[in-house]
Amino acid sequence: SRGLGDVYKRQVSDRPKRSAPLPNAGKPWTEADEAALMQMFDVGCSMEEMQARFQRTNGAIVRRLERLGRLRPGETMK
Repeated sequence: SRGLGDVYKRQVSDRPKRSAPLPNAGKPWTEADEAALMQMFDVGCSMEEMQARFQRTNGAIVRRLERLGRLRPGETMK
């Protein structure tokens, strides 16, 4: 007979693997990165371009733009 542990192990192992974390995830933003982010946002760069440049998640980029006054909280990028 199978125990609950066997069922649990099977469920956990069936979950899709998360992709590797982005290199800069969780690291503090530098002043130079903040300046570059604001410039990219101001000239209309896409989220994909900003993600590639800064190696950070959508959420991290949006939150930083909010903190820098480029987006209002809850506002989405155009």
